[in-house]
Amino acid sequence: MTTPDRDSLANGLVTIGEEAVAKSNDALFYDYFSDDYILHSPAGEFDREDLRAYFAALRESFTNYTISRAQLLVDGNYVIARTVMAGRFDKEFAYTPIGTVQPNGKQIEWELINIFRYTDDGHLVEEWVQTDTYDFLRQLGAVSSLELGFERPLEKNEAINLGPSVPGGQLRRTDDTNDAPLGDQLGK
Repeated sequence: MTTPDRDSLANGLVTIGEEAVAKSNDALFYDYFSDDYILHSPAGEFDREDLRAYFAALRESFTNYTISRAQLLVDGNYVIARTVMAGRFDKEFAYTPIGTVQPNGKQIEWELINIFRYTDDGHLVEEWVQTDTYDFLRQLGAVSSLELGFERPLEKNEAINLGPSVPGGQLRRTDDTNDAPLGDQLGK
């Protein structure tokens, strides 16, 4: 059994993002993703065609949509990536856990953590992904801190006691906006 070359896996992942995710290139897409590709995500499992439709929706909804790999780690047939997607939200987007969201015209950027598994001949066969869905929805303008059940946005450096089950026990606003990402608000 042969393991794909580290550099070819890493370079292939960067290329597929730039040439067949951020842009439409079905020939490259179908050559890269195996027929039995499966994506495991918090929203469920998706096949190659589901993923292709999702990428098409991103390109349609986000002007100047880009994808980049901020970090890559290769271990045998696995590649782990910190992926950054960005674009200006100019057209409605339906692929959210709360349904279709109307555009706000703002430039947004969101990160994903991906684990990719490749076949011995270098085709992508399986992927696991995690992202901060709340922050993504916040940037889209679909949710705010008020929708988390707070009576009002937190003031800068204001903290709310969340109890012993939450690491740090507090939610603290640490930036200068009323819609700080929840992760930025957790107290130390």
